[in-house]
Amino acid sequence: PLLTILVWCDVSTARGQWLGVGGNRARTSVAARGPRDLSRVRWSATPDPNEQYVYQSTPAVADARVFVNARVIRGAMHVANRLIAYDAVDGARLWSANVAPDILDSWSSPAIDIRNGAVLLASDDHLYSFDQVTGDLLWKYDLTRPVVNASPVVTADLTVAGAPANRALITEYDAIGAAAAMLAINVDPFDAAGNPYNPGDLVWTLPLGRASGATPAYADDHAYVAVGAGEFVRVEVSSPPPDPNNPGCVLADWRTPVTVNGAGDGAGFFGGVSVCDGAVFGATYNFVGGRNSAQLFKIDANTGAETWQTACERTDSIPVPVGSQRWLAGGIEGFGSDWTMQRFTDSGGAGVLQWDSAASGFDPPIGGWAEQPAYARGLLYVGSPVSTDPNAPPPGGMTFEPYQQLLIVDTAVDPNQPGFVVDRFIGAGGSPALAHGRLFSIGADGLFAFDPSPPCAADIDASGLVDLTDLSLLLAHFDAQRGTSGYDANYDLNLDGMIDLFDLSLLLTHFDQACN
Repeated sequence: PLLTILVWCDVSTARGQWLGVGGNRARTSVAARGPRDLSRVRWSATPDPNEQYVYQSTPAVADARVFVNARVIRGAMHVANRLIAYDAVDGARLWSANVAPDILDSWSSPAIDIRNGAVLLASDDHLYSFDQVTGDLLWKYDLTRPVVNASPVVTADLTVAGAPANRALITEYDAIGAAAAMLAINVDPFDAAGNPYNPGDLVWTLPLGRASGATPAYADDHAYVAVGAGEFVRVEVSSPPPDPNNPGCVLADWRTPVTVNGAGDGAGFFGGVSVCDGAVFGATYNFVGGRNSAQLFKIDANTGAETWQTACERTDSIPVPVGSQRWLAGGIEGFGSDWTMQRFTDSGGAGVLQWDSAASGFDPPIGGWAEQPAYARGLLYVGSPVSTDPNAPPPGGMTFEPYQQLLIVDTAVDPNQPGFVVDRFIGAGGSPALAHGRLFSIGADGLFAFDPSPPCAADIDASGLVDLTDLSLLLAHFDAQRGTSGYDANYDLNLDGMIDLFDLSLLLTHFDQACN
């Protein structure tokens, strides 16, 4: 059934988590809080000699663990991918698990299954689920087609007849033909009445036609994707209607075709969508034309009607919706384009470009077609493929190389004005993850974890001030330990695995201090 969509711009399901690319299931890339500067490197990690991080993927964070996708290289051969788990406390490598090698330089990101304590990764034509603590394989589903650049989303709010019935949603790849599909895979325990599937069983299939990089977003029992040469799709997850003409398949709630510039030359949707304030946002990649030859779309999430479209830079990135602002990373070096970060204002019925970092002449270039920025409390966290180090190698035009620096920019300031850059750090810069006030990013020098200042660590509710609300929140979680259901790293201020007197002391030490 079509449900009335209300406001979702959920910053996270829990502030101690970053569930994968886009941070939350709606893929908004918005967190309650993050570091206000980059001066506190908590730790850094580098891959083993035969490993290479998948630089364009986003780390996932849950229960004070950080999960990243890497490739295993032997000689000149890419022989496998590897899911690696790090301790968010000190960067210790906890475990790793090999999976099939990705194809076409796919940058799929890990995704968190909160209810079952699992982490998922799609690689080649498989979807894997691993125990977050041990790294043991919980299940594997063999897809019909490979996955390229798409990442799964895992629901956590679905029940049938009182039984948990959550699904992992993933899209297959077919960039030329019309055989791609979205699949719903069961993640919860078998229940004869409410969930008659074992973990890893296929529940339903939704044909999509042509699709590549179509990372689904999820909100309120519905999944959303943008695919092919121009189509937005919504499907109910828990009980979609069966397709009477296609056994085993289901029907979408709606499919909205849109007119895409350059569709005859292969242009279309190659990335994910975000869902916020009753709307779906997605942007296209156009292989021809100059700057701003692609399009940013706003679609009504309830009806599927196109609300507006506006010119933007070519991209695979997911739009970041914040209030009336829509942030978009896009562009490549050359081909009539340039790396850039763009800000649009959404008046409700129209989207208008407000500024463009490349057009403003901002140097170094930031954003880019494969970068997924993140936002928290007025600050945007975004990478640059160009280093300020004169000895650094020049970046490639398609930026499959690691990003060279991470910047924090003030979203209230234009790129050509003083104060736009709040801070920068050389060596990180890949799509960042924000969890429990900390930032995690893969870059040229490895995987980095950044701490907030002590007052910002104690500002649990992200109000900008350490006050009684923060004290109340900490006490409500007091004595919870890592690995138990009551533990959330957002309240573990020193990140030692226990919410205790040390955390209380830290909060009281900075009581009434501002986080700025």
